[in-house]
Amino acid sequence: MRRMPHGEGRVHWPVNIVWGGGKPTSNSSAIALALPFLAPFSLVLPVYFFFVLGRLFFFLSQLGAVDATQATNLAQKYGVQGYPTIKAFPAGPKKKAQDYNGPREAAGIVDYATGMLERSGWVPKTPQLTEKGVIDEKCGGTKICVIAALPHILDSGKAGREGYIETVRGAAKKSRNPYLSLMWTEGGAQPALEEATGLTFGYPAVIAISVEKKAFAVHVGSFSVDGMSEFLGGLTTGSTRTKPLAELPKILTVEPWDEKDATAVEEEFSLEDLFGDDGDSPVKQEL
Repeated sequence: MRRMPHGEGRVHWPVNIVWGGGKPTSNSSAIALALPFLAPFSLVLPVYFFFVLGRLFFFLSQLGAVDATQATNLAQKYGVQGYPTIKAFPAGPKKKAQDYNGPREAAGIVDYATGMLERSGWVPKTPQLTEKGVIDEKCGGTKICVIAALPHILDSGKAGREGYIETVRGAAKKSRNPYLSLMWTEGGAQPALEEATGLTFGYPAVIAISVEKKAFAVHVGSFSVDGMSEFLGGLTTGSTRTKPLAELPKILTVEPWDEKDATAVEEEFSLEDLFGDDGDSPVKQEL
């Protein structure tokens, strides 16, 4: 982390959690710590700062710090009267800050930040598993890859598919596990994955995979927010039973869903194609 420049009347964001540079956008929430002195930066910041950074990395939220003894105008603007002070900026224009009066520990700060995100309408992203690159990007390290296998679009329709995806999102929000990475696939589109994890009981179905630990778990309860949130929570506590996965099955490259309803294809045929064109056709004999 870099040392904070002195004399600048603005909040400095030492790590941009989502975009890799720059300050929070109107779509993200933020937590700012006002500290008395930031040199050397790494020795002054409370230990929980680094724990919160790691947890918030998985949410659309950011954490920053400012040297309030140098940026005095900024400290006065936001009512900083003691150190360390923690201010919370909800999603939207970063003009108004809320006082954070909760516990000075990672769990409390993360819970507060995710609560702000939920009140602003935030939902976990749920991309479609269209190629192996999706898993490579979303499921590395300590992340747990949660994959929902959904019915064919002809069986569920657009509204049904969107409802299934929303159920998965709701379960993830309720479990509040920052290490979950959600995605979905159409049932039958990834046969090797389904065979390796034993998805043979129909759709919708949900599996969780840890690429790092080479293990997986299958959700066997109801496909509901409550049922799946219990399953997802068990992945953290260890109550959900897991099985070994020797290697990641082959992931096929498929066309992404166009987010439209499917239309049944009607095949055109003639009576001659159906009954044949020989003179013995019963239809022709009657005619």
